[in-house]
Amino acid sequence: MKTKKIIEEKMKKHEKVKADSEKPEIWTQFDGVVKDAATPVLKLKASALAGSGKLHIQFGCPDVEGLHSDMEEELGTPYIFLADNSLRPYGVAFNMMVGSGSIDEAKLMGLGSDIMEKSTNLSASMASDDKTYAVMSFAGIVEGEDNKGEPTMLMDFRVGEADNRLLIGFSNVDSNLKNPAMNYPEMRVEWFLAWLVSRYYADDFDLTIGTEEE
Repeated sequence: MKTKKIIEEKMKKHEKVKADSEKPEIWTQFDGVVKDAATPVLKLKASALAGSGKLHIQFGCPDVEGLHSDMEEELGTPYIFLADNSLRPYGVAFNMMVGSGSIDEAKLMGLGSDIMEKSTNLSASMASDDKTYAVMSFAGIVEGEDNKGEPTMLMDFRVGEADNRLLIGFSNVDSNLKNPAMNYPEMRVEWFLAWLVSRYYADDFDLTIGTEEE
């Protein structure tokens, strides 16, 4: 089965939430000046991961205007959890945090340190000269559990090097949440990342689902 079909079947259905009041300018903030990439690319800021366990992710693609247009039409919001407007001239950027002082945070910080120390192909940010970013390569879908012990499907990424494995669950996550302080709904990071993977990467994969222990 194609990985794209697996993701679309397993991720929760998106229900588009109408904004309290429409603000068209949030979709045209770059005045048409965009930076299309030759191929889709995900980058993770390894220095932020090592320092705080924060996942700061950048995504670039060949048709940035098409991505932003589809987000407006299909998703209804450019905001990702933590109140960030994700739109960027090169595509989108968003952040993911886990609980402060948690085991997950410690593991992520350890992964970030490994990437910083061992990766030989760190690259620059899509927005600045910061050269502490590593490419996130999508490796497939695996079965696992969330922090509550509930079964979930996880996206398997390799960051910088093949042995730097990052698993992100998505099948038990709703697409968005409504923050009363926000005019627009906010997308959940895990769901939005699965949407990007399904759209830009998953057609290249035809595989059997693995397990987290592999």
